[in-house]
Amino acid sequence: SLRGIGAGSRPGRQLGSGFMLGCISLALFLTIFLLLGERSLAPSVPADWSWRAGRALGSALVVGVVEETIFRGYLLGGFLRDGSRLGAVLWSSALYSAVHFLRAPVPVTPGLHPGVGLQALVAHLRPLGRPEVFFPFVGLLLLGMLLAYAYLWTDSLPFAIGLHAGWVFLVMTAGLLLREPTGIEWLYGERGVLARAVGWTLLLFMFPVLRLWIRWTSIAARLSSPKSDHR
Repeated sequence: SLRGIGAGSRPGRQLGSGFMLGCISLALFLTIFLLLGERSLAPSVPADWSWRAGRALGSALVVGVVEETIFRGYLLGGFLRDGSRLGAVLWSSALYSAVHFLRAPVPVTPGLHPGVGLQALVAHLRPLGRPEVFFPFVGLLLLGMLLAYAYLWTDSLPFAIGLHAGWVFLVMTAGLLLREPTGIEWLYGERGVLARAVGWTLLLFMFPVLRLWIRWTSIAARLSSPKSDHR
C-alpha cells in the first residue's frame, strides 16, 4: 500500500516541495488573520528562537512521517486496493479526523481488571458522539482529504509528509512572531479555525492551489533537468 513512498528518484525534492507549500499556504492564512485583526505581531522575538524553531522542525517532521505513513500510506493505500478512489479518500480521512478526538481519562487501580481495555475503548470513543465535535470533525476531514489528494496527485508520500510538516512547523513557530488569537467568535472559536466556515473555505481553496503547485513544480523540474544526449 506504500506505493508512492519512494517518489521516484527524488524523494528529497518532493519532501522539500511539500514543506515549502505548507509553509507558504499557512503563512498566507495567518496574513489573512492579521488583516482581520484576529492575530497581531509580537513586540519582540524570543532570545531562544533558533532552539525553538529547530525543535519545532524536528517535531513537525516526526508528526508528518508518522501520520502520513499510517493514514495516507497504509490506510489510503489499502482502501484503494478494495474500493473506489473517492471512497478510499473519505474513509481514510474520516479515520484521520476521528483519532484526534479519541482522548479520555481512564482511572485505574492496582490489581486485576479484565475489562479495563473495553472500558478504555468506550471512554475514548464517547467524545465522537458529542454534538460539539461535529464541526471540528468536518474541518479535520477536509484536511485529511487535502493530504490524501496531495499523495494521490503526486504519487509521492514524501510530498504529503512535507506538506503536513510545513503546516505543523508554522503552527508551532507562529508564536515566535505573533500574539495569541484574540478569539473572534465567527473566525476562531474555542474549537479552533477548522471548526469554522472560514477554515473550511480556506481548506477548499487549497485544492486548486495544490493542483497549480504540483503542475508548476513539475514543469520547473523538467526545465531544470539536464537534457539527455542522443547518439
